[in-house]
Amino acid sequence: MNPKNLFKKTQKIFEIHWRKWTILAILGMIIYLGFTFYKYIYKPIYKPQATPFLQIEIKQDIYKKVMEAYSQKQENLNEILNKNYLDIFK
Repeated sequence: MNPKNLFKKTQKIFEIHWRKWTILAILGMIIYLGFTFYKYIYKPIYKPQATPFLQIEIKQDIYKKVMEAYSQKQENLNEILNKNYLDIFK
C-alpha cells in the first residue's frame, strides 16, 4: 500500500463525512472533560477518603516545663499587680 493512496482515501472519507466526525470529536471532548471533572473535582470533594484516627499524646516532661513557666509568669504578674507602692503625693 502506498502511503499517498492511504492518505487520499482518508482525506476523501473525512470530506464526505465531516459532520459525523465533527460531532464524534465534540462528544469525545465532552466525555473526556466529564471524566476529568469527576476524577479530580467531584470525587475529592464529595467522596472523601476515610482518614485514620490518630491518638494525640502529650509528652509529660514538656507539659511540666510549660506549666512551670506559666505558673512562674503568673506569680510574677500577681506580685506586680498586688505590690503596694508609696503615694508620692502625700
